[in-house]
Amino acid sequence: MAKPGMAQTYHQDVAKLGVKEALVVPEYEVFAFQEMNRASGAPHNDKNIFGAITSLMKAQAYELGALSQRKKKPSIYQFNLISIIESDLFRLVIDGNNISQEQIESEHYISRYIIKKYASKLFSV
Repeated sequence: MAKPGMAQTYHQDVAKLGVKEALVVPEYEVFAFQEMNRASGAPHNDKNIFGAITSLMKAQAYELGALSQRKKKPSIYQFNLISIIESDLFRLVIDGNNISQEQIESEHYISRYIIKKYASKLFSV
């Protein structure tokens, strides 16, 4: 990966293999998720969403920490983490004073969380 242009070549090669969405920069910056009552719109505790996302990040942090003990040969790793929900998913788009709502099938976002004093990033589709 230290060779000039290697990172770009890696991304191009992975894209040729069909891995595309995971390499795309997210269209929106997601700053919050909220579970809501379908009928009233009342917010619910977002503990389930937060727990699902952070458990993935903790698993990723564990794997990254354990790699040096299991594998001595230099390698490139790609961790794909995904959260699955069975629900309607809506995006609220804020543009100045205007807020619009659109129903979506999935959300590709970058999540940041501190685990064991290190910042962790989760790229999710």
